[in-house]
Amino acid sequence: MRTDRQLTLAFSVLLGLHVVTSLAAVALFGRMAPAIERIIEENVASVSAVEGMLDAALRARLGEPLEVARRNFDEALAVARQNVTEEPEGRALEEIARLSGPALAGDDAAARRLSAELRALGAINRRAMRSADESAQRLGIAGAWAMVVLGAGGFVVGIMTLRRLRRRLVLPLQEIGTVLRAATNGDRLRRCTAQSAPAGDLADTMTMINLLLDRSLEKECSSTLRASFAPPPRDDAPSRGR
Repeated sequence: MRTDRQLTLAFSVLLGLHVVTSLAAVALFGRMAPAIERIIEENVASVSAVEGMLDAALRARLGEPLEVARRNFDEALAVARQNVTEEPEGRALEEIARLSGPALAGDDAAARRLSAELRALGAINRRAMRSADESAQRLGIAGAWAMVVLGAGGFVVGIMTLRRLRRRLVLPLQEIGTVLRAATNGDRLRRCTAQSAPAGDLADTMTMINLLLDRSLEKECSSTLRASFAPPPRDDAPSRGR
């Protein structure tokens, strides 16, 4: 594999892990937000409606005109009916609607039963709120552990990628530098171990460096041998007689 492709692949893997982790975090918070919004929109609205019905019933007992108390009670009852999320709520609302007329008109027994049904309706919604909150917490914990797993996976892959880069890129480059420094310092026999490098650019580079060093050594040896076996220079000057 070419060196540029090795680098591109390594950084692409690391970048991909970061992207996956970021998208997972966004997806987690995107799922938690609707759960919290559901708690507010449905159950809190029902609890507020229960409070409104209790307020209307109390005001009727304190002497507020029946028409006004009836209108306020019916408005709160309509809000509660629009936010039914649990099966028992339907039965409780029907019983509340049946008891509201006599209770607002002054029937003590109906008022006591109405108060009990309103308290039961509030308890149903509070339990639903706690259940939704627990679900959101479980989702948050699961998401946190998912982030931990993804982070640990990214760490492991990062370590593996760095080790791979060190073996396939850093160590061969270090060996090339060592061989070139040795040749500069006069060590003509030091060579790159191209077999230790992965097939690709660096292996080819090591082979070419070895070839250049071999040729340089051959030229140096040839020059030395020619100088050794060359005949001594002849003295052509005529000898003088005595």
